[in-house]
Amino acid sequence: MFDLGAGALEVVAAIDLAANNPEQARIKLTEITELQPKNLQALGMLAIAMLQMKDYDAVERRVLPKMESVAGTPDNYLVQITRGQLAYQKGKPFYKQARDAFERASVLRPGLPMLIEWVLRLDFLMDDKPAAETHARQLLRINRNHGFANYIMGSLMLWRNKRAEAEDYLRRSVRESKSAAALNDLAELLRKSGNLEEAERQARAAIELSPDLYFAWDTLGGVLADTQRWDDAEKAYLRALEIFEDDLRVHLNLAKLLTQKNNRVRAREIISRIQARRNELPPAEQEELARLIRELTPGGN
Repeated sequence: MFDLGAGALEVVAAIDLAANNPEQARIKLTEITELQPKNLQALGMLAIAMLQMKDYDAVERRVLPKMESVAGTPDNYLVQITRGQLAYQKGKPFYKQARDAFERASVLRPGLPMLIEWVLRLDFLMDDKPAAETHARQLLRINRNHGFANYIMGSLMLWRNKRAEAEDYLRRSVRESKSAAALNDLAELLRKSGNLEEAERQARAAIELSPDLYFAWDTLGGVLADTQRWDDAEKAYLRALEIFEDDLRVHLNLAKLLTQKNNRVRAREIISRIQARRNELPPAEQEELARLIRELTPGGN
């Protein structure tokens, strides 16, 4: 039996973590931290192993206090990283706490793209558009081809209807990382610009990458509706609603399609369900709903 020193054990534990074997890593790292109670790096790795095992309480009550004690302050880079990862793993109510910790870590170790990307991902999850733009631009100053930062900027420009800028960002994102979300937004942009052939290709590519991405099915439905393949469009919208039925915009798109197909009875049924929640729709979709109600109301035209 080999007698591995603490340093060698730490390397093996890192391999276990990379191989998604947190229990083995935890055993080795517990041994290391007992031998070297002031080894902050090993304590941080132990926290990662425990987070992978979803033992959040142990990280919060045992490992983090030890890390703060060894560091002599809670305002330490590894402590803040561990706080951020713990808060993120605990879910949506803790996203702001996670972002604050990663932002503080990025101040303590400035210029590290990994930390800015963590902050940006939390901006995105919290739908904090101003912060997302700030951090996306910060990442793009370090790497203009960063896939996720380009996706965020493209999405923001599309939201503002700045199509030329959106296309530039989204195409760079797709070239770099080809995420389903970026492909979908590029497809939606191309649909709005009238480039329906490429829009369909990009929407189908998004679905191929992520078959359960409901809004890619919605985008595909829009492209198919614009090319008057109404039955196929209806199937795409219904598939989107199968995956996630609570997006009122998809219901509205389906109602518009059914009106085009002259199935006014079903269209009215959908509209009557949407009306009670119309304030949840963005302003443009509220106007579209009002127009559709007029069209479907006898004598309304």
